[in-house]
Amino acid sequence: MNETNARIDSPSEEEQLDEFVADLLSKKKYREAIERLFSRAKGAWVPVKTMCAGFVETNGIAWPWLGELGEEELMAIWLDYPGSDESEGQALIVFFYPRSYWSKTAFYNRNTLPK
Repeated sequence: MNETNARIDSPSEEEQLDEFVADLLSKKKYREAIERLFSRAKGAWVPVKTMCAGFVETNGIAWPWLGELGEEELMAIWLDYPGSDESEGQALIVFFYPRSYWSKTAFYNRNTLPK
């Protein structure tokens, strides 16, 4: 297989980031990682590696891949959803990867997390 075919067969970095973040936000087994984000002050950037410490998989989303993103880390931040306050539990999470300027914004209902 030549290098051109390898690139076609493998997802782009942005596709991998999209898939990774979707799994992180939607799968109950990663809930603790999201709880770690919300344990930080609102508006404070958190390295996703810190959020995901202890979650290592060899199948599915390759968590070790997270460590291969490069010097600039994938970061996350949470804010109150516009028009709501923290007591309502509605949050906006932003993921940002500086090297490629990739970002993903997601709505999250903090009331779904264990108290």
